[in-house]
Amino acid sequence: MRRSRGLVHRATLALTLLSATPAYGDSLISTYNNDNSGHSGCIFDLVALQDVTINSFDTNVSAGVGGDCSADVWFKTGSGYADVTNAGAWTTLGSASGISPAGSGNPTALPIPFEVEIHAGDTASFYVDVYSCPLFGGLRYSWGDGVGDVVAQDGYLQVLDGYCLDHSFSSPDEPRTWNGTVHYTPGLLCLGVDDDGDGYTDCDDCDETDATIYPGAPELCDGLDNDCDGIVGDAVDGDGDGVTACDGDCDDDEPEAYPGNAEVCDGIDNDCNGAADDGVADDLDGDGVNTCQGDCDDSDPAVFPGADDECDGVDSDCGNDLYLEIDDDQDGISECEGDCDDGNALVFFGADDVCDGFDNDCDGVIDNGFDGDGDGYSPCGDGVPDCDDEDPTVHPDAEEIPYDGVDNDCSDGDLTDVDGDGFDGGPQTEDCDDEDPFVHPDADEICDDGVDNDCDAHYDGDDGECFDDDDDSADGDDEAPLGACLCSPNEGVDESSMAAILGLAVLWGGRRRFQP
Repeated sequence: MRRSRGLVHRATLALTLLSATPAYGDSLISTYNNDNSGHSGCIFDLVALQDVTINSFDTNVSAGVGGDCSADVWFKTGSGYADVTNAGAWTTLGSASGISPAGSGNPTALPIPFEVEIHAGDTASFYVDVYSCPLFGGLRYSWGDGVGDVVAQDGYLQVLDGYCLDHSFSSPDEPRTWNGTVHYTPGLLCLGVDDDGDGYTDCDDCDETDATIYPGAPELCDGLDNDCDGIVGDAVDGDGDGVTACDGDCDDDEPEAYPGNAEVCDGIDNDCNGAADDGVADDLDGDGVNTCQGDCDDSDPAVFPGADDECDGVDSDCGNDLYLEIDDDQDGISECEGDCDDGNALVFFGADDVCDGFDNDCDGVIDNGFDGDGDGYSPCGDGVPDCDDEDPTVHPDAEEIPYDGVDNDCSDGDLTDVDGDGFDGGPQTEDCDDEDPFVHPDADEICDDGVDNDCDAHYDGDDGECFDDDDDSADGDDEAPLGACLCSPNEGVDESSMAAILGLAVLWGGRRRFQP
């Protein structure tokens, strides 16, 4: 995360002489071509392609005739090429002595660790100076192509050609290429401090000098990245309508809302005057519906959603079509031209009537010319046809007459079981009462009801199933008074029989109508 503290160094953490190069995240080698010597130090720029922290350097030092060298490392924010001889423009990162050269063409670790943060896109300049080396020993460097040319790069850094000069910022030569290795850590370091007291430390806060700036802070019209998302909020046009929130956009998520926009009926405050649909929601024609409610012509009171469409070339119901004047079924005739069913291409004014259950010619009569008995029903069509088109008393809506041998209502046969008990009634049939579902040959005889329940021509005391005493015999030798009727304990109506009787009652209640 970018922090506005600028380029930071922490040399105080790294002044101890180290015996080996510390382990860091990554490294970038400029070159070890070993072309030239004569100067003790080189100045070179590093350009950050991503946020990065520079940690230390190796450099190219010839061994000479035994002995050690000393070294200083300096840095400057931005490019240092304009200040190659201005020592006051530079900050020392540290010094070390007792450095044993690794020899020409080999990396010699400089035991001067430090932390210099460079933000993506920024430049920092470094001056590596190696001095007090043994005879014939010292810094090695190469001829460059041009000051500022890129010598080496990876995904995080670029090393640029610069200058080489003598100790204490004197006698610069250019272009020269510093030979060495940059050790760095991707990203920036943080100390865990909250300098501005906004509740966020430098590990998360992109500006520890401003309490209005922290992750998630509301964006203000102040030219700053208040919420630390890398974007200056007041310069953002969130909806792409050309006006930012700081310029007066009252809804920067809605491209149809901004100052000066024309107000339309959309429930949005288009012109950002604080009112939605103002000035356009009037009912000018007095039909009870305004334009924002869908009135497509607020100058005509006969035009509004829900109005009846007429054959007048006007979209009266605001349905975006003149449906009465459109030939939907493509039969050549629209509703306005007399088509009584514009969803059926077989039906239109002037068509020939055929036996198909439709009023083909739109004269108000279905299958006219095909009703032989004149009862209003033809033997064709999708519904129940007239099953006898020579008898006007026989058609789908006729009353069914039981036992006449005629299917009066065209419902698949004559009605012979009126009470629905499963036994046919009528003359010379088994069911002796076809209006009572509890009377039929399989019914149980019920004592003392005066009915021949089982149709055996006997009932109550005269039936073999019913006795006038209580010992299940007909000899009249018990004390029951004469004429009393007691059913056998093993006869009569049990639970299963009663359930059957009740079922028949339901069937009887739902039986088709009949003419008694």
